[in-house]
Amino acid sequence: MLVCFGCVLIVGCVGWEMELKKIVTFLNKELKIKQIKDSSRNGLQVYGGKSKIKKVGVAVDACLDTFMKAKQQKIDLLIVHHGLIWK
Repeated sequence: MLVCFGCVLIVGCVGWEMELKKIVTFLNKELKIKQIKDSSRNGLQVYGGKSKIKKVGVAVDACLDTFMKAKQQKIDLLIVHHGLIWK
């Protein structure tokens, strides 16, 4: 399932479930967050308590509109390009 809501792109995968820790570890390694100098704090910024991920949303900005749409779509993990926390 692939649905676009302007600022949020929601990818729903039926039938699979993955541990948050494995996803974060993979993304941190793949995106080389420790090697890239950046003014933002790359990596997991907010943890909501879920450890099993079934539905992932992707967006450009971490903003209220994005969070509201992700909540409406029952997103377990939201990946954004522009996060909340900056150095």
